[in-house]
Amino acid sequence: MSDLTSSRAFVNQFVIPRLIQLSRYHFFFFCHDTTLFCWSCGSFFTLSYFFARLNLSRKATIPYSKLDKLYAGDDFLDTRELNGSDAEVYYELRLEALLTNPDAFITTYEQEKQKPNPLKTTAERLDSDISRTFGLFIEEKLSGVVTVMKQTHPKFSHKATILAMYISPSARRKGGAAKLLQEVITFAKAINLELLQLSVVTENQPAKQLYEKVGFESFGIEEKAIKLPNRYLDEEHMVLFLQNE
Repeated sequence: MSDLTSSRAFVNQFVIPRLIQLSRYHFFFFCHDTTLFCWSCGSFFTLSYFFARLNLSRKATIPYSKLDKLYAGDDFLDTRELNGSDAEVYYELRLEALLTNPDAFITTYEQEKQKPNPLKTTAERLDSDISRTFGLFIEEKLSGVVTVMKQTHPKFSHKATILAMYISPSARRKGGAAKLLQEVITFAKAINLELLQLSVVTENQPAKQLYEKVGFESFGIEEKAIKLPNRYLDEEHMVLFLQNE
């Protein structure tokens, strides 16, 4: 049996069933010998990547010398809208965010912990009619969140604000943040919003670059927007005009 035939048989028998368990949205076919292509997300995956991610044993017949030269793809990124049933995992990630990036949020970790009935409040917020929260999942673990808040006044009903975006450090630089924002943009277009707005601390250059990557533009800087115990933070206000997309 050739290396290629053996590799395909091994993946069909052991890898693909595990992938189906991990994600219902990936559909694979072979290309370039030991590489699979997922046409649903447009990513390439190598067999060595599957072995590492799925804890499967290797087979000696697979030509490993070729694997290091091939692109390994993403980490099974998935996004979806959250609801009240996600309150517990959202709240845990919220606390992590307040500890990891305290300057990015108005609420402090201590204030969040002191709130009464936090899970009930979180569930109600996730089921709110005026906001939608989307989650980034990596191998079914909630690893990022973002909220879009719609304006309720008729004269402002054409726009919404992006709030409380956070990606776990272990999930960063994998394309998940951009994918999460694209989910929000798709939702905004679906409900006929005309523009999205957000504010970012001027010192947070990675976040600003991310927003620019998906099309946001700066329209002003608010000096001393946030007051900390020993200093002030400026905020940059950004907008994405959806009718230009």
